[in-house]
Amino acid sequence: MSEQEIEAEEGQVVQPEEVDEEQDDIYPPEEEQRRLTHEILKKGLERIGKIWTGKNYALVNMNCEKKKIKNLFNILFEYPHLRQINFSNNWISDISTVTSIKYLTHLNLTNNFIENLDAFRVPDTLTFLEDLNLTGNKIKELVNIEAKNLQRLNLSSNEITTCENFTGHQSINVLILKKNKLKNLKGIQNMRNLEQIYAAENPITNFYDLNNLPHLKKLHLRKTEIKNLDTTKPQEVQKEEGEEGAEEENQQKEEKKRIILRPEQDQIEKELLKQMPHLPLLHYINLRETKVYDVKEVFLFQAFPNLTSINVLGTDLAESTEHSIKEELIMNNKQLKHINKEVVEEEEVTEALNKRKERDEELVRQYEEEQERLKAEEEERQRLLEEERERLLEEERQRKEEEAAAAQNQQQQDE
Repeated sequence: MSEQEIEAEEGQVVQPEEVDEEQDDIYPPEEEQRRLTHEILKKGLERIGKIWTGKNYALVNMNCEKKKIKNLFNILFEYPHLRQINFSNNWISDISTVTSIKYLTHLNLTNNFIENLDAFRVPDTLTFLEDLNLTGNKIKELVNIEAKNLQRLNLSSNEITTCENFTGHQSINVLILKKNKLKNLKGIQNMRNLEQIYAAENPITNFYDLNNLPHLKKLHLRKTEIKNLDTTKPQEVQKEEGEEGAEEENQQKEEKKRIILRPEQDQIEKELLKQMPHLPLLHYINLRETKVYDVKEVFLFQAFPNLTSINVLGTDLAESTEHSIKEELIMNNKQLKHINKEVVEEEEVTEALNKRKERDEELVRQYEEEQERLKAEEEERQRLLEEERERLLEEERQRKEEEAAAAQNQQQQDE
């Protein structure tokens, strides 16, 4: 599967034919099944190649796509020299015999009925396997697997809900998890050779769990449930109807009361950047059609020093800025070369940075005005306090004079 196919916007995975009761009832006896399967596999053999001895030749490819294969039996033991197998669009659920093929490099099991990865957990097996495609099966969990030289693992369109028991793989270069049921990426860690993650169309709410991926370059998270980039904000909060809008309005009013200047803002941003995942070589991130909305968080992309390309088409980011989202992203990440599939021109960078400078200067002006206003308010408050203090002192003086006069009158009467 090419990278263009992975990123295709409309590609739909072809689901395998379901085995209905009628088909199952007329399915031939096991021995006949074995014979028919053997014939299918023999006919699927193609391309002669030199085998591992370097002296002899054998058929090294097997293409048995759409052959209604249900059981592989132990027939594959007869073909130890296979390099590439295509069993896509069949009815296979048990693939344990595949591990017997020592020199296998490419295995396509797209659109079958495989429910787990147990066949790939047998130690010291499939040590030459480089490409494993399990798209469109019924796998529910990504767990640790063997195949020590595996470079590409495609698990698109399965039923995977968790990766937590997957603690990494040292050779995988491309990991494809599109169209599953993942809510997070816990477990995707300790993969020194991983360069690309495709996890679009999952109910993922954040990508903070990515850890120790020193060579990750591409991160595809299109059509996920990510809302906030700020790690300090909760990702999933259930709110009553109308409550969210009222809360945001109150928050905006509070923010307007206080102006944060660049030095203080820089410090705040620095602390938040420390909490972002450490992905030093990341140069492309796709957040298209996610729920990201707060343009004030785009500075967090600075956590990725080599980031040059961002896609946030179809998000609400543009609604939260008076500038174009392209300008806003450049203001905060001047190293960007592509935004929403558009090239960033040099003059756009200059213009955006000038606007950023004007914005900061305007903040300074507003801050100084605010300080003057606060100073005037404080002076007025002090003046009123002084007036009140003098009034109370005058009242106290008058009270004492009245008490003294009353006491004197009483003394005169007593005499």
